This record gives sequence, structure tokens and C-alpha cells, in this order.
Amino acid sequence: MIEGDLFSITVKSGSGMLIPPHFHADALEFVQIVKGEADVTVGLSVIRVSEGGILHLLPGFVHFVSSVGEAECLIRVLTYHRSATVAAAGLDEQLLSLYLLPLQNRTVLFEAGHPLHASLSAHMEAAIAEWRGREIFYTAQILAEISHMQAEVIRFYGYRDEDTAEYRNMMRIAPTVLHISTSYAQKLRLDDLAARLYLSPDHFGKLFRATVGLTPVEYINTVRVNAAMRLLASTDWTIGDISTASGFSNSNYFHKVFHDLVGIGPAALRKRWHALQAKTAGEA
Repeated sequence: MIEGDLFSITVKSGSGMLIPPHFHADALEFVQIVKGEADVTVGLSVIRVSEGGILHLLPGFVHFVSSVGEAECLIRVLTYHRSATVAAAGLDEQLLSLYLLPLQNRTVLFEAGHPLHASLSAHMEAAIAEWRGREIFYTAQILAEISHMQAEVIRFYGYRDEDTAEYRNMMRIAPTVLHISTSYAQKLRLDDLAARLYLSPDHFGKLFRATVGLTPVEYINTVRVNAAMRLLASTDWTIGDISTASGFSNSNYFHKVFHDLVGIGPAALRKRWHALQAKTAGEA
């Protein structure tokens, strides 16, 4: 439950699966490995996090946490809604939107030696202390810590000099990226996407790849596979229905793209997740 519909804090310890596969539609997370070592799977990536490491996760990606080996692992998860920082700290909405723009899986790992690690660790510790103590106005204090953490991350990774070509290209391509993220279930044609920016398909393809790091087709497939993973984690729909709902008109192509990006087929992944969730429930 999000306290005040703005944030929640989870502390888990043990071995094996600590956090089962899930996703947040409009919430971000800081995940800290306090003791031991863990593998954090986020969308299409698996990230090994050593003791003390902190991950920052964006909305929309299925993710879960497993300890490495049989040793006990202690983790802390601070989940917060986007509105928590915008409302509480008055962060610039345009800058925050630019940072949250789903250009890629912006999972950032902060380990010892990273310029932000010490500060983020201190804010995380303060938020946990407030949460445990629950003194008067503790929620306001936690929101303040979240705002500091979010602002530091955005300043370090999200800021773009408005005079640079990189910033101008990103702002130009942003409407198309947002259109793909909300319309992936529909038929998306390169010609139509290019026309939205008044560009030729060739020029659009080059601009998109230079800005996003993927071709338009590669990016669309990545968005659709992540959507399929969310449905696999949250519904009991058939694989065929998930394929259609994710924007794939051809089932065989869906299976090929999914396997190429994830390394396993959708049915096999769902079976693996169910086994992990059953094991977690049995150990609770």
C-alpha cells in the first residue's frame, strides 16, 4: 500500500527470490542491497548488485530481485509515485518528463565510488529511519528525502544543455517516442511516424537511431516485448491474446522477437515466474 498514495517502503531478508516479478505503471523505485549480493532483473536486463549498491528503476518494467547463492541477503525498496516529487518539491515537469521519456531502460546502478552513492545512501537511511520511527509528519520527511534523491539523479543523468544538438534532437523525437509508448498496440508504420515530424522515412530513421540508439523497428519491438512481459506477469491471458494486445499481428513473429530479446519464449518465461512466485509464497 502506498502511504498517502505517494510512497511505500519494503524491507526483505533471506535467500532465493526476495521480490517476485511485478511492475509499477506510474511509480519509480530505489532498491538498496544492504547485505549480501543480489541479481535484479529489470525488463530485458539482469544486474548484479553488490552490498551497498543502489538501483534506480523507472516505471513500466517488470522486475524482481533474487539473492546470489544461499547466503542471506537484506534489501530495502523505496517505491514512490511521480507525483510525490513534482508536488512535494516542485520539480520542473518538463525536465522530469524528459528524464522519464522511455528512450531506454534507464536503470542506473550506484555503487561505492559513484559520485552520488554516499548522498543517496544517506537519504535512503534517513527515509528508512523516519519510516521506522513514524513520528509526527514522518511522511513529509520521507517525501523530502525522496525529492532530494530524485533531484540528484535527474541533475546527474537527466539534464541536457538546451544549446546542444543532443538536446534539440531529443526534444524533436520525444513526441514520436511518447506516441510509440502509448500506441504500441496499434499498427505503426515508418512512413506515418516520419510524417508526424515532417521528415522523409530515411531521415527520420537516421535521426531516431542517433537519438535513441535503436532503429524505429527495434525500439517498437522492445516496447512491445516489455508490454507483453507486463501482461505475462499480471494476467492469465493466452499467449495469443498477449501477442495481439502487445501489437504483434503475427504470432510467429512475436515468438521470434520475444525469444531474441528475452532469451526465452513467453510461455516458458511465465512458467518460470509462476514457479518463482510459488516458491516465494511457500517460504513466506
